[in-house]
Amino acid sequence: MQVLVVAFGHLLPDQFSTALEYSKQANETLEGMDGFVSSTMWQNLRNPDSMLLLSRYRDILAAEEGLNRLTEAGVLLQAMDALAMPPEAYRVVVHEHAGKWPETAPLGSCCSVSMRTADPGYGEDLMMDLSDVFGGMIMMPGFLGNVIGVNEAMPDQVFGVAFWTDVVAFNSSLPSDLPFEIQVFERAT
Repeated sequence: MQVLVVAFGHLLPDQFSTALEYSKQANETLEGMDGFVSSTMWQNLRNPDSMLLLSRYRDILAAEEGLNRLTEAGVLLQAMDALAMPPEAYRVVVHEHAGKWPETAPLGSCCSVSMRTADPGYGEDLMMDLSDVFGGMIMMPGFLGNVIGVNEAMPDQVFGVAFWTDVVAFNSSLPSDLPFEIQVFERAT
């Protein structure tokens, strides 16, 4: 199964250009590696010093190899210089996908991310609920696609990632009473 590495980082002030350089170096380091598909960087629209890195791999073994290559090349250590705190990174095993992938969403488009944890043993139910929600969004103006998966280390933690033409399309999808947090980002690379 495909893996989407979802990494959240909080930058030190005025480090956006450094983060863009890190993203470029990471892509150059992984380019041509068997099992690496793509890596894109997104900027949080509510907090411009927060970034999201979405890296797609063929499977868990390729994701592990990607991490090893980034570590050996020193790219991860260099990226730490721009961060206010260590990043949060999750290997998300993709169970469902529709429409665009991160790398096919245009620059300037938006990505929304929800991360929810079900009661033990109920992750699959939560994934089915999320699938129903995204299924209802397919015809919404501005909806480009979605990815649903679970944290490899904690299968009851479910990630929903959706792609939108812009923040207006994303905002129009929100119910008036949102029972959980959804972060929204704009594609930067």
